[in-house]
Amino acid sequence: MLHSLTGAHKGQMKNGGRTLAKALYKRASAYDTRLGERISLLRRARGLSLAELARRLGLTPQQLQKYERGTNRVTAARLYEIALSLDVRIQYFFEDMGETSVTAANATDQRVSAEDFLWVLARLKDEKTRWRVLKLISALVSDEE
Repeated sequence: MLHSLTGAHKGQMKNGGRTLAKALYKRASAYDTRLGERISLLRRARGLSLAELARRLGLTPQQLQKYERGTNRVTAARLYEIALSLDVRIQYFFEDMGETSVTAANATDQRVSAEDFLWVLARLKDEKTRWRVLKLISALVSDEE
């Protein structure tokens, strides 16, 4: 039995036509999702459409969308190309990815970056709500000055 379990690298264990090892590798994690969100946020902050960035990278818009949603994992080489296309250092995508990351699961962190704020703001679908949030924040900033 042990031999059959350790034989996954030889393709002996199948999962929907793929080896178990490949199936486990393909599974996206919370980090993949956060990475995709950062790609999407930066793309929109640069004023690029999904189709435009995909064209620059030689991808289909559907593939880029899968990266942005965290459905598909981004290879190191592809992330490097994305960083070049968006004019950022590759480290940008990994800043605050540790336990201090501002996420719904860990909202107690006291540091909120401008990128985290923009990410949340961009997720508001209603334009009027976004303007109300901006006005509220502007009023709070004015009160602190």
